Amino acid sequence: MARRVLVNSEYTKTVYHQAFPSLRTPPDILYPCLKEDSFILPKGYDRKKVIHKLLGIPEDKPLPHIVTSLNRYERKKNIGLAIRSFRSFLGMNLVKPDDFLLVIAGGYDTAVQENVEHYEELAALAEGLSNVRFLRSISNEERITLLEYTDVLTY
Repeated sequence: MARRVLVNSEYTKTVYHQAFPSLRTPPDILYPCLKEDSFILPKGYDRKKVIHKLLGIPEDKPLPHIVTSLNRYERKKNIGLAIRSFRSFLGMNLVKPDDFLLVIAGGYDTAVQENVEHYEELAALAEGLSNVRFLRSISNEERITLLEYTDVLTY
């Protein structure tokens, strides 16, 4: 028997307890580390051009304040909360809505039914909000660029 079991999050720890209720020793959490070289962008990479293209904003237009939700398209991630909160924030009439953009980005696989269904649910929830962008399965370079231009990161 293993002397120690490692999981990568509190959520996985909960799933572990549900799957193996007879095991008394709780698993330890080992959070995955960042791979530093994944933050190095190719030489000549034009971040400004990429972010404008990614968000569908002409390069001659200024970028709004970007609020980003970066998660897999799964219901357990509760991405809908970001959309509902963003709608509520804009509804307070404290800011000009065009000055803000909510970006929902993350892992998406058309072969995973939950990803497809949840994307459709989120798109329906965001209906009427012209300042929400959905980015599915963006590249590592695009993710780094998006994070660099993000003003508020939700998780």
